[in-house]
Amino acid sequence: PGTEECEILFRDGSTQSGRLSAFNPSDGGCVFRRNHADAVGRVDFESVKMIRLSRSLDLIPDADIASLLEMAPVAPGTGQTFALEFADGKVFSGETVGHERNIFGLFLFLIVEPGKVQRIFVPDSAMVELHLGELIGELLVKQQVATAKDVQVALDEQSNLRAQRLGDLLVEQKVVTRDELTALEGRLNG
Repeated sequence: PGTEECEILFRDGSTQSGRLSAFNPSDGGCVFRRNHADAVGRVDFESVKMIRLSRSLDLIPDADIASLLEMAPVAPGTGQTFALEFADGKVFSGETVGHERNIFGLFLFLIVEPGKVQRIFVPDSAMVELHLGELIGELLVKQQVATAKDVQVALDEQSNLRAQRLGDLLVEQKVVTRDELTALEGRLNG
């Protein structure tokens, strides 16, 4: 009682399955019992890349809450694409029905099948950036404004320049015009 099955992915690449028995982000860690272990131990979030709770939840739209928030209720199976960039440079992507980011990290509700979500926590120190919605490079390829190779070349160069946005780099390389980029950004933000 009071515990949740989970999987912890550590920054060193190892993974442990077990039960989460206490979770308090303000303490900078959690209490975890590895499978087949008798004792529980503290896990410091500085060593954690991601905590994934094993039990999925049914996504039940709540029309009353949605109307209070003046928003349309979320229908099961609908969501928003995301790409989460970790501090180690790796990217985790999927579809989410919601997230909460605060000073402790990111709480993400990942769609695992229609009508079901899995709860994920990523400590703030383990992540660099969260992108919601389609990425500009994916949209440019989909709209056939740029090729996948053009976007990959720009992404490789961007990783060296980090301060320059992908869209600006593609304009500089004359892959797209500023007007095409502005129109696509308007569609992404509107």
